[in-house]
Amino acid sequence: KKTVDQLSLLPPITNTGANTFGCLVNGIAMLPKSGVPTWSNPFITSPVEVLFRSEIRISVGNPDGPAISMFFYLYNLYSGGLGPFYWKQSKFGAEAFPVYNSQLYGMFLNSNTNKYEWYGSFNNSGLTTISKFDTVNHIIAGTFNGKLVQKNGTDEINITNVLFDINWTTIQY
Repeated sequence: KKTVDQLSLLPPITNTGANTFGCLVNGIAMLPKSGVPTWSNPFITSPVEVLFRSEIRISVGNPDGPAISMFFYLYNLYSGGLGPFYWKQSKFGAEAFPVYNSQLYGMFLNSNTNKYEWYGSFNNSGLTTISKFDTVNHIIAGTFNGKLVQKNGTDEINITNVLFDINWTTIQY
């Protein structure tokens, strides 16, 4: 049987507001189900929220893939510019807003239990780099890589080759 090169499934790296996202979760491609980042929570009107206080949140996921959802925050994006943004300990959305650290967390498939579980960043477990942050044209693009640890557990997963290129005014369409 011919196996598919998971890296070849990822979209190209761009910084034009192409509304793309992709990564490898423990070597398995994670892509939005429709090819465009989406979010099915009826209380969130857009899959991408750029909060003009200091953080950004992007939510993506595919229930047929290695993750259901992923959220990342970049503390002090407006004054920090292109970064780098080193990940800190995640509080899994329980922190007071605005979020005072750069972090990543989400629901990922635990290969040991074959169930989706919460995983989050820990201090210096990853790095996000922004290649473009354009507030006039509403584009944020970049990459990140790192490790996440299971909430209330010790299992770790690797998030690699992450790339995103989002126009936060057109992503919901």
